[in-house]
Amino acid sequence: KTGDVLVSIDDREPKLHLVELDARLLSIDAERARLVAEKQMVDRQTSSQYKMRSSQLRAAQAALNGRKSDLELAKTDYERARKLLERKVISRKRWEKRRTSYRVAEQSYQQARAEVAAANASLVEAAADREKLLVIDRQLSALIHQKEEILAQRDRQALDIGDRVIRSPIDGVVDKTFVNASEYVSKGQRLLMVHNPEKIWVS
Repeated sequence: KTGDVLVSIDDREPKLHLVELDARLLSIDAERARLVAEKQMVDRQTSSQYKMRSSQLRAAQAALNGRKSDLELAKTDYERARKLLERKVISRKRWEKRRTSYRVAEQSYQQARAEVAAANASLVEAAADREKLLVIDRQLSALIHQKEEILAQRDRQALDIGDRVIRSPIDGVVDKTFVNASEYVSKGQRLLMVHNPEKIWVS
C-alpha cells in the first residue's frame, strides 16, 4: 500500500546522537535557569549595596560642603584676629583661640574629604559588583546561541532519521530486489523495483 515501508536503513547511531543532543538541550536549559536565578540574586544584593553607598556618598559630600563653609568662616576669623593682634587690638590668647579653631576646622575639612574619597571608592566597588550582571547577560546570550545551534543539529538529525526510511509511493508489488537485509548501500544505488499491477506495459 502507499506509505508502507519498503526499506529501512540502520538508524541506531543517529538516534543515539539525537538522544545526546536532547541531553545537551536539557543541560543548557538547566544552566540557563541557574544563571537567571544567580542574576536575580546578584541584582538584589548589588542593587541595595549600590543604593546604600550612593546615599553614603551624598551624605559625605554634604558633610564636606558643610565643613568647607566652617573652614572658610574659621579662616576669615583667624585672618581678622591676626590683623587685630598685629595692631594690638586683641590679646594673644584670643588670637591663639581663633588659630586653634581654624586648625580644627581644617582638620575636619580634610577628614570630610577623605570620607568622600572613601565613599566614592565604595560606590565604584558597588558599581563593579553590578557589572557581574553584564557578565551573566553575556553568558545567557551565549547559551541562547548554543541552544539555537543544537536545535539546528537536532533538526538535521531528525531529517536524517526520516530519510533512512523509504516508503512505497504507490499501491503495488515489489517484483525485484537488488540488495539483501544487512547489506551496505551507497547513494544512488538501486535497491528494488515496484510496479502497480493495474498498470501493465510491455517493453
